[in-house]
Amino acid sequence: MKKSIGSIFLVFVFLPVLWSGCAPASTPVPPTSTPLPTNTPSPTNTPIPPTATHTPTATQTPTPTFVPSATGTPIFPPIESFVGIWLNVDSNTNQESWTKIKFTENEGTLYALFQLICYSEDLFALYPDGIVCADDGASVRYSGNPVRMSIDSGSPTTINYTFSLNGDALHVTTFIDNTDNSGRADQTLEADFRRDVISFPMSEQIVFYHFFDGPCVHCRIPRESVNTPISLFPALSDELYTSDTAADLRTALEIVLRDERNGWISSDVEIVDVPFRDGHADLVLQGEYSGKSDEMLNAASLQILLTVFSNPSVQTATVTLNGDTIGNLGLSSSTNARPADYVYTRAEMELYLQEHAYMYP
Repeated sequence: MKKSIGSIFLVFVFLPVLWSGCAPASTPVPPTSTPLPTNTPSPTNTPIPPTATHTPTATQTPTPTFVPSATGTPIFPPIESFVGIWLNVDSNTNQESWTKIKFTENEGTLYALFQLICYSEDLFALYPDGIVCADDGASVRYSGNPVRMSIDSGSPTTINYTFSLNGDALHVTTFIDNTDNSGRADQTLEADFRRDVISFPMSEQIVFYHFFDGPCVHCRIPRESVNTPISLFPALSDELYTSDTAADLRTALEIVLRDERNGWISSDVEIVDVPFRDGHADLVLQGEYSGKSDEMLNAASLQILLTVFSNPSVQTATVTLNGDTIGNLGLSSSTNARPADYVYTRAEMELYLQEHAYMYP
């Protein structure tokens, strides 16, 4: 019996399907700009597998993208310092303040998606973490710390935000400018946020990733699209991790390959070899994948990679399918093709999780 880890997050993998709409209307947020995991997706949402060096290392620190100023000088701190999910930790915060903020970036523009989480005794059994009862968005060309954004809701009221970053602490000042001659006083709200660090789930049981077979009422759909993409979701198997990492990886991959929720079709993909040494896994797969689209096949490759790095012993990995890296599965152009011996690192896969996890509940 497999158990979904409902308290973690969804990882979105870019194949739109029709969504019947369960979220309240709000101001659109431009497309997320997160790389997969270090390249930035284009507006067409074409998935690009994570990038890495070809020499296995225990960790890899992504190189920041410094946005140049008007004079061409790089802006410090880099825009990536803001990117991520931030949680309101100020117990004295006015109830009108946002609970979560997710920052993304695209070519020097910083986007903010705000969420207000509401709690109800009537819904607690279904949604113990609350539900999103309001959200909104804003953006601005990045020019350094602090960042200032404004939201004009179409009425005489304008909301101005100032985001002041200090390490992993974010102070948010919200100025509500009431200019509608109603006699309402302007209002200033202060709140402190901390970065929500997302990583692979830690468990004594073997973790694997499966295609999410929605609909997902509890999970929210990104404001920038009326469609929901393919999503991959972590789950616990009934098998415990052992001291034999190679055997555990084989078990996890066998679970993935026979999972009935898979969005791809294949009856002959097999695991040829799973050697593991000094933190490096070298997985060899053989067979054929088929799917309705390149996006579906790309999601299949990510399903394998996320499952592999869910094993805490794996620091680097090469995963090949018929002699080619799994990351080339579903590529529509050879321009983005990776070498057959391409090495993935834990650092880049964790970065991918952080940048592709959508805020919920």
